[in-house]
Amino acid sequence: MRRFKKSLAAWGVLFAIMSFWALYALLRPDQLTKVSYSLALGAVFAVLIRYTKDAFYSFREGRQGFHFLIVGVYLTFVILFWQRIWAITLDIYGRPEELVNSPVSPFISWMLMISAALVSMAPDVDNGRVANASLIRFGVALFIAGLVAGVSITTALT
Repeated sequence: MRRFKKSLAAWGVLFAIMSFWALYALLRPDQLTKVSYSLALGAVFAVLIRYTKDAFYSFREGRQGFHFLIVGVYLTFVILFWQRIWAITLDIYGRPEELVNSPVSPFISWMLMISAALVSMAPDVDNGRVANASLIRFGVALFIAGLVAGVSITTALT
């Protein structure tokens, strides 16, 4: 616990949580949503600017675990950036059915799955070879995801 007292990251997260609830008390929910969308879009864009060069290098090289990690995390932020743009667009147009049910939403989820796969395999990659244990864990994760999807689809249809 003593180490947390000196952790700037821990204090930053605590401040973020507390400031959210302060803003939640001050703003209407729709205003807070718009402020959150905008702040998230700006923060994600800043991350993309900072890490684009490193991500393209890792994408090009891509044979070590840290390359997988960098590309996976960068891809996550690329997806989050476009998801924020998509959410803002849906909000502006009043969430019309043809936009809500377009291929964009499942594509975002699909690509998040790919980035999660890269990040989860990263510790087990060495010189272009992914350890079998990592592939098995990813297969189990996909199986569980299929079960969750099946249960949620069945629940929605009944």
